[in-house]
Parts: sequence; structure tokens; C-alpha cells
Amino acid sequence: MSTSRCVRWILVGIANRSKEMWIAEQPILTFVYLWQYAPTWAWFFSEVLGRRILQNFKAGVEGIQFDISEDMQRPSLQC
Repeated sequence: MSTSRCVRWILVGIANRSKEMWIAEQPILTFVYLWQYAPTWAWFFSEVLGRRILQNFKAGVEGIQFDISEDMQRPSLQC
């Protein structure tokens, strides 16, 4: 984020008398928020997404590109 954009958002927060401002680029802000207010969910998403991000990094894929649907499926119970 450029310095001028960050300063602009700080000034907007001050002008609106915000008691708390979280200024960061995505997806970092989402994870910081999750770790602060929902640590159990943050552990889950870190496990699922972290594994995928590492796989993409090793494969040379740029950015965060993955499909977590296979990680979210429940195992079937067989009798």
C-alpha cells in the first residue's frame, strides 16, 4: 500500500473519530482479524490454506490460487 493511501485512510479514520483502525492489505488483514477475534477458526483456515499456499509456492504458481472444496468435504462413513 502506498504511503499516500495509508495516510488518507488514517485521516479518514481520525475525521470520523474512529477508536480503532485496521489498515493493511488483504488477505493479511483478514487473518489478523481472525487470529484476534476467532482463534479457533484461524487455526482451521491456517491449516487448510497454509498447506495449499505452500504447495503452490513449490509448484511455482504465483499468487494464492487454490480450491479448498476438497479439504472441506466430510469423509463418508462406510459400514
